[in-house]
Amino acid sequence: MQDGAVYSGVAIAVTVTLFADLRRLLPRGADGPQRYTVRDGATVSELLAAIGVEAGADVTVAVNGELAARDTPLREGADVMVLSPMEGGAAGAATTSCPHRDLQIKKAFQDVVAPEIHELRGEIRRLDQKIDGVDQRLGQKIDDVDARLNIRLDALDNKVDNMDQRLTVKIDGLRAEMVSEMRRFDSRIDGLDREVRTAIDIRERLAALEARRPA
Repeated sequence: MQDGAVYSGVAIAVTVTLFADLRRLLPRGADGPQRYTVRDGATVSELLAAIGVEAGADVTVAVNGELAARDTPLREGADVMVLSPMEGGAAGAATTSCPHRDLQIKKAFQDVVAPEIHELRGEIRRLDQKIDGVDQRLGQKIDDVDARLNIRLDALDNKVDNMDQRLTVKIDGLRAEMVSEMRRFDSRIDGLDREVRTAIDIRERLAALEARRPA
């Protein structure tokens, strides 16, 4: 969309679409809807003059989808369509009935909206395809991550099992060593007990011999 005529001062911007032979009024090299700037409160007639439409030209104007007279005031962001008569010259246009004008407006809307709808549907299909592709890639990545995670979990389980086995062996070995050490300790205690008893017995015998010695 390109800018058309520009109004200096307090202004509003409207979008104008010209049809049929009125396209000759488009700026050089321009095509499609054009943006025009007019004073705030300007009428359709002032906009037509800014576009270059002759004051006496018989044209059909629609503002925001509704037929509009030349004295219709414009508002900021208005969507304006300007059409030449459906058939014949000025005389033929003068006799064009309102239903024919309505059909002309509807056809103009179809000419503008239908391609946009078609393009929008194509864009939606492309977006759907992209979304499907992203879903597939994301699903594949999730499956890959899940598979790798399962492999790592299995490896971790194996490591835990091996550690448990090694700990069990070490605990059994420590238990056996403790039992053996306790047995050796018990044996030493028994030996000391015997030695103590022997020493006591010797002392008692020595004491008896001392008692029998004559004074």
